Amino acid sequence: MSIWLTPELKPLFGGTYFPPDDRYYGRPGFKTVLLTLAEQWKAKKTVIEEQSSVILRTLQEGTSASEASGQSLPDLKACTETLYYQLERSCDQEDGGFAKEPKFPQPVSFNFLIRLYAKCKGSFSDMANSSLEMATFTLLKMAKGGIFDHISKEFHRYSTDAIWHVPHFEKMLYDEAQLLFSYAEAYQITKQEEFAEVVQDIAEYIMRDLLNPAGGFYSAEDADSLPTAESTSKKEGAFCVLTQKQIQEILKEKVKDTLTLAEVFCHYFNIQEKENVDPIKSPFWKKLSRGHKEPTVCDFASAKHCEKPCILCFV
Repeated sequence: MSIWLTPELKPLFGGTYFPPDDRYYGRPGFKTVLLTLAEQWKAKKTVIEEQSSVILRTLQEGTSASEASGQSLPDLKACTETLYYQLERSCDQEDGGFAKEPKFPQPVSFNFLIRLYAKCKGSFSDMANSSLEMATFTLLKMAKGGIFDHISKEFHRYSTDAIWHVPHFEKMLYDEAQLLFSYAEAYQITKQEEFAEVVQDIAEYIMRDLLNPAGGFYSAEDADSLPTAESTSKKEGAFCVLTQKQIQEILKEKVKDTLTLAEVFCHYFNIQEKENVDPIKSPFWKKLSRGHKEPTVCDFASAKHCEKPCILCFV
């Protein structure tokens, strides 16, 4: 979160995230924002000061409502319905989530929808079922996407695109903790093993990588890391990225005739020799995404057809 203040500490402009430059996500870069604000301050200082006073007054009024002041608190039922319909309107029916790119996990929204289902499943079945579907659909999409680290088993900070494909590689303790509860509650209601597996994965990651031996937990893992042991400068996601060549060197074991684990792995995760993402967001690997089918034994000339068209056929 970045907030710009006047010398009197009144807010004049702010936003959750500004990319390094203008080429990212169609948003103005941080430098552009700084230069624009500086120009506006010089040209329209009085107007900006007046606007900042209005912003501050609005914020104060919005956080000071109370019954003691004669203002009635919002009706709980009306607030619940308003929030539900806002989430319903913004829900991505194809890829899950409640916003455009970049997409952040929203544990608070999941918790609200799951509790709304539990509260309304008897009397308001349509709203209840829709609430549960929005939450579980998004949770499953996230777990199958690149925002989830399928090797060390935890979630990255957010997805840079709308399909949970390319993550920002930072990992936050409070994200993991909240999502652990979201997936646990989804499992309690649906009994789908996918949710239970994610709960176990997150818990294992926290205890393995974020637990401080001296007590307590580390708050986060940096998005930037060294590409190799010999590197002197860090790059975003370097520790989390593998090339097709590296995978071929690691997974040499044959699973059937001339078929190697590397071939199965690369086919399943759609890993190609060359990068298959926007160069701005490179280098990243690609998880199963929209339009990519699960592999079947028929996809491999060296494999025999069987009645179980899934990755398990090769083991």
